[in-house]
Amino acid sequence: MNSSRLDGASAIEAAALQYIHQLRPRTEGRPLPASRKLRVGWILEAPNCKQGPASVIDSLSYRCLFFDALNATTRLLVVDGNTSTHARARLDLMLLPHVCTINTRALPICLRQLLPSDPPALIVVNKVFEALEKKLALIRACGHRVALIVTPSPHATALGRKAGMRAAFFPYAAPLEFGRFADGRHVRYSYEIGFSGGWQKLSGRYPFRKHIFSSNSTARLKAQGVRVMNPGWLPTESYIRAIGSSKMWLATSEQGAHVGPRYFEVMISGRALLLCDRNDEAYALLGVKEGVHAAMFNSTAEFEARLHYYRDAAHEAERQRIVRAARELVLSRHLWSHRAAYFDVIAREALAHVSAAEAPAGGEAPSGHSDEGLRVPGTRRVGVDRVSAFRNVTRLANASNRKYLSRMRKINSVR
Repeated sequence: MNSSRLDGASAIEAAALQYIHQLRPRTEGRPLPASRKLRVGWILEAPNCKQGPASVIDSLSYRCLFFDALNATTRLLVVDGNTSTHARARLDLMLLPHVCTINTRALPICLRQLLPSDPPALIVVNKVFEALEKKLALIRACGHRVALIVTPSPHATALGRKAGMRAAFFPYAAPLEFGRFADGRHVRYSYEIGFSGGWQKLSGRYPFRKHIFSSNSTARLKAQGVRVMNPGWLPTESYIRAIGSSKMWLATSEQGAHVGPRYFEVMISGRALLLCDRNDEAYALLGVKEGVHAAMFNSTAEFEARLHYYRDAAHEAERQRIVRAARELVLSRHLWSHRAAYFDVIAREALAHVSAAEAPAGGEAPSGHSDEGLRVPGTRRVGVDRVSAFRNVTRLANASNRKYLSRMRKINSVR
């Protein structure tokens, strides 16, 4: 079998590997052979994304999309946290996913699931704008070897220095489902500008939102004849259709030049023009350029000027050109399959930096070692049961979502 880094990679994975070459950390060690699957332990029980109301968790939440993308990659074997202790010791890496760092209550629950015999951990540091110092302190205090932390913030290098750990930029991505109306069939433009989400209590996290899409500014736009879609919160299916029915959709970067999933969901739509705040720091590594992939603004006045410019029929061809370019950018760089390929590369290179002397007893299986005993999601549970930890973390995540949804419904009820 060819031992090159691209061995076994699909065309999408090959393109992703080429794209991320400039982003990935450099390694002085010897990465795991690309011909062997990287055995990854998902620290909690595998998420069941098909159950429960869509308002809490569904198959298009980024938690599920990340998990499914890793499982779809032929270069990875993803095993959930209920695998036996003996089998876990033969894994290459323990993965603490996004849900583990949603807040400082969920993180300790996940960290406590790491066993002394477990291999090094890779931790996704989510929501870097909330209690970051405490999250990093908890990670340092856990005492487990951390091969790499990844974050959707472009300040990953600085974050790694602060944490005293290797770190890599790991942005969100787009699900293909958000582009289902790209061909223009089965949906028509009913709105000129759309936005879903909160602006009151989140105004500190999203500096532009309160001024641009408050109830007062929305009323002013409507008075100017602008057709506005501003539902607050929508179920996923309705959200996809709403984007497809809008000529423009607002998204704003978060504190710390953090780009959320909404950017990618809008750009892949093939329907709505992304209208976002100007933030070169946030967009440079993503390849998003003003006037090419999005329309940008720095003030409320400029936002309204951009809105009126692109709602003018005289500029419809220009709007469509930008929409097409944005979709092409996402399809070539920002699908979850690209992120899975990126994960494979940076995880292997991070593990190359972990000294063999520090490896846990029985850590890496010998070349050609059987994967027998490892629990692949969807199979029966083997060994120690850690479902309670999964349920506790999921409960915290769902409680956070329910609180947000309740707030959105209250906002909607007074409009």
